[in-house]
Amino acid sequence: MLRNTGRLKLWFRSPKTLEKIGEKLTKSGVINSYHYDYENVSEWIAAKTKNADLELNFSRNHNEFTNFEAEWIAVLFMYNKTAPNKSHIHKIGLEIMAQWVQVDLT
Repeated sequence: MLRNTGRLKLWFRSPKTLEKIGEKLTKSGVINSYHYDYENVSEWIAAKTKNADLELNFSRNHNEFTNFEAEWIAVLFMYNKTAPNKSHIHKIGLEIMAQWVQVDLT
């Protein structure tokens, strides 16, 4: 797992479980792979992007798997040593958001 997170975060809401979000982001090519897990309060995904030096960590409270839209999903961009180019982070953020909102990426 990559350790540095800096201040690179994205927040959004979704009615889907993080497991379903991971499936959709994998199918769309935004991430290559992910691991989903949960505990009493939270659910999370540890995901790898196409670029091996950047990993994403999605997390939120699951409210006993009801009313997902009430909770914000935090996405931490994790990297080693040097922060990725801001335009690369921006592009990944737009790709994530484009899965739920119609966004023109051109």
